[in-house]
This record gives sequence, structure tokens and C-alpha cells, in this order.
Amino acid sequence: MSRGPAVTARMSDEELIRAFVDGSEDAFTLLVGKYKNPLVNFVYRILGDYDDALDVVQETFVRLHQKAHTYRPVAKFSTWIYTIASNLAKTDLRRRKWRVPVPARTGDVDSTPRHVFIDGGNRPDGSADRALLSEAVQKALMTLPEQFRQVVVLFYLEDLSYDEICAILRIGMGTLKSRLNRARTMLGHALGPMMRDDD
Repeated sequence: MSRGPAVTARMSDEELIRAFVDGSEDAFTLLVGKYKNPLVNFVYRILGDYDDALDVVQETFVRLHQKAHTYRPVAKFSTWIYTIASNLAKTDLRRRKWRVPVPARTGDVDSTPRHVFIDGGNRPDGSADRALLSEAVQKALMTLPEQFRQVVVLFYLEDLSYDEICAILRIGMGTLKSRLNRARTMLGHALGPMMRDDD
């Protein structure tokens, strides 16, 4: 049984994070349940790799568990958690540039569960998501530079407001609108040949 204050699914994110800081693991579980799939979809669209997205979101929830006491309600909780996931996704992209594949060796298997919080039950290729994010759109997204891919995903696919995206990416409103305009143009150019290939 969880220690700390009683919680319900009707509580706001901010109430839940406060309850978790006060000792309620149930509050943490509710936050994970609410944000797990949206964050996996968000990071998947940025990275283009489902397993890497799971790893990033796993680490996002680890950070949440460790750093919950640092949250301040001057920003929405959703903005805060997306910022953590966005920063970790950026780090993963930078690491890829230097990553060298290393063959697995006997005895290197780690017995620690890889995904404590993520069950992978709602992959981005599920029936509801297929209509929103076709293979052609994902391929087109991956052709965009990271800074443009992020604004497209946050605005059009995650349906976040201008203010939320500016807070997550730490950019000004003018920069955001400029990136969105350029991203739309680049996405149109990328999708054009792909859609013709599908005909």
C-alpha cells in the first residue's frame, strides 16, 4: 500500500506531483500512466526509433522520480515533463553521431529489467496512430533538422500551444513561428516525392 496522501485520477498534475513529493507512490503511478504513451509517441517521432524512444521515456520517468522535489508550479507540469523528454531526446541524437556498434559478448547480459515503467503495449504503429502518422509522414519528419522536427511534432502532433512549446524549447515566439513556417515548407518538399512514389 502506498504511503503518503490519498490520490485520485481526478487530481490535477500539479496536485499529483505534490502528493508524490509528500510520499505517495500512487501519485507517481498515475502520472506515469497519463504521460507514458504521449511521451513515447513524441520521442519516437523525434528519434524515429521505437526502442530508443522507450529508453528515453524510461529515463524521463527516472528523472521525474529523482527530481520531483525541484518542480515549481510556475510552469505547467506537462511543460516540465516534455522539457525533460525533449532534452533527453536531444542528448540521444548527439550520442548517435558518436555511437560505434559493439558486438554483444557472452556474459554481458544485464539482468536488470530494461523498462520498469514502460510496458510497450501501445506502440506508435497502433491502429489509431496509423491514421495520424503514416510511414511516409514519419520518413518526411526524419528528413527535417532536429530543431524543425521538434516544433512540428510539438505543435501539430502533440497539439501543444505556442507558449508551451516556447517554454519547452526555450525559444522566443518569433523563433517558433519562423521555425514552423520553414518546417512546413521543408515537410511539403519532403512529402511530395514520397506521395508520388506511393501512387
